[in-house]
Amino acid sequence: MLGRKWKNPEDSEESFDIDTLPNIRNIRIALQQIEAQSLSLVVDMLMMEKEKGRMVTHASDSTTKKGVVQFIVQGLHVVQDCPYPLPNLSIHGETTEDIAMQVDMRMELVAAVRGMTVEEMYKLVDTHITDSTEHNKGFAELLAEMYNLEKPAGQLFCGTHTTLGFSSAMNKVVRMLEAEMKMDQVLKGFMVELEIDTKDSSLEGQALDMCLKLVAPEYSHKPWNRNKECIYFLEQRNLRDFYKDLHISLGKPISEQYTRFKIPEFSGVSKELFQGVKNKYKPEMLNSVSEMANEYMEDMVKLTNLMLPHLQQVLVRQRRDYGIDEETFPQQYPVEEQASNIDDTPVHNTGMERQCWVIGQQLWLKERWSSEQTKANFARESTEKQEMAQRQERKRLDMLNSLKSLTGPFTDAVEVVKYLAEPTLSEKVKQQRLKLEVEFAKESTTLLPKVDPLFRIPTQAA
Repeated sequence: MLGRKWKNPEDSEESFDIDTLPNIRNIRIALQQIEAQSLSLVVDMLMMEKEKGRMVTHASDSTTKKGVVQFIVQGLHVVQDCPYPLPNLSIHGETTEDIAMQVDMRMELVAAVRGMTVEEMYKLVDTHITDSTEHNKGFAELLAEMYNLEKPAGQLFCGTHTTLGFSSAMNKVVRMLEAEMKMDQVLKGFMVELEIDTKDSSLEGQALDMCLKLVAPEYSHKPWNRNKECIYFLEQRNLRDFYKDLHISLGKPISEQYTRFKIPEFSGVSKELFQGVKNKYKPEMLNSVSEMANEYMEDMVKLTNLMLPHLQQVLVRQRRDYGIDEETFPQQYPVEEQASNIDDTPVHNTGMERQCWVIGQQLWLKERWSSEQTKANFARESTEKQEMAQRQERKRLDMLNSLKSLTGPFTDAVEVVKYLAEPTLSEKVKQQRLKLEVEFAKESTTLLPKVDPLFRIPTQAA
């Protein structure tokens, strides 16, 4: 075929070329080892990049969503590239000690397939990135004690949660106002039907959420998202300076130019980033917002100024490690101390969060499919049992009708003796009647098993 001289692999051969046909046994063995081989190649890649002085970041995220198995996902970043995923395992707790043990277990697995010690494997990691929940803080120190390391790996926290905090803070303020205004009165002002969960959200909160998604990293794969432009802007300046400028701007009242969309309102935002996000909106939409704001300018300014202190507090609390406000929120893990080159580390943990979502969806669908299959099996078995019961009932009714035509069935032993003594009936007819009586009794009884000796017709000795 195609001018090649095909050859079959043999156990004695140590090398294969493009003319060697695949062997089923070799394929089966390779499939069993493919994950181990992939992990080994990942370690080779990390060691090669480490020699070049590049940063290696360990990322993790966990979920305890109801309806699916509780699990943690982990991966290894080289600088800010997408993480190499590590094996996923179920979890039974989310304490700081649990997090440390889960990281150790992944390191043990990777070290085993690579043929190195777990200490050598963990030394490749420069820093960790997680969300900023309290149980994630401090597990690097526990790992350093476990591996007898002089200096623990750094700890960074995902910047995406700052965006989520803005939305939450805005909802907290506006929800109280909407409760006083009555939600039904608010919804009457819209020409379309809106479904709002008043317990967890607000109209303004949803509007802010849509705006933030324009630069949110979890939507970077969408054509309308401007995350790349936002990251590029942040790379052009020091993040500490950007957060400080933004923190100061959030502490000042807004101007009436805020909703005219001519220039950035906050000093930390560049004109390039502002214009890039603005271009994603149609002019008709921006004009509509401006006209509505101009009509209710006083109320709009009061509402926005009411929310700004809460947004300012979210920023300083979530980004405290950048030293924005040392008096109110002192640094716990100063960013500059968490890695030798902080600019080469990820600023968010979206890769792990997205992997959590994908795995969670797969497990949920699998659980749902299994549940539906179980229900379908129960329904099928129930139908089969019902059909069998109907057949048995029909059989009993047919036998009863036959016995009624013969003045039966018998109700006591005297009737049986009298019937057997009837001289006008042949022995064959009598045996057929007795057999039918016994079959009917066996099918009708609810007390005796069908194999009870009572239902056996004794044979006469010759």
